[in-house]
Amino acid sequence: NSKIKLSDEQKIAFLEMANGKAVSENKSEMLKNVRKKLAELYYKTGQFERAADYSGRLYEAAQTTKEKEAILPDLLNAYLRWPNAELAAKLVQNRLLAEDLDPNDIVIRSIDNYLSDPPAGADPNAVLKAIITKIETTQNRPKWAEQKKRWADRIREAKGSDKPKKAGY
Repeated sequence: NSKIKLSDEQKIAFLEMANGKAVSENKSEMLKNVRKKLAELYYKTGQFERAADYSGRLYEAAQTTKEKEAILPDLLNAYLRWPNAELAAKLVQNRLLAEDLDPNDIVIRSIDNYLSDPPAGADPNAVLKAIITKIETTQNRPKWAEQKKRWADRIREAKGSDKPKKAGY
């Protein structure tokens, strides 16, 4: 929060050095703060793979369920925007191991947010389809099954709207 205006790239370079220092000096709180800022800056600059890397490190280092839940939407969003359907699916699948996912769950809301505001040039339905097909559940997850049905309907509707309209006589 310096009065000197730095570009995002300059901030990233500085924070990368601070990250190395925090690691070498074993300063866990500093490391957490630096990685959070790096994830935010990489996301802001459209470097979603790097944003996912730092969000993933934060997620792995999180001590409590509450901390993990605070990081999870950012991590999933970075995977979706990257796009890396395989890692996104793995994250959702791990969440499904713990519980059924209703429409208000942070994972479902994150995916819906992505679908309503995809990156330019992205095919959100293709990403969604890739995620859905990679997730396997062995437990009974009725809320998840219902959500998958809603998304499958969305994909079908999107495909239907791509077809040329027939002239009505």
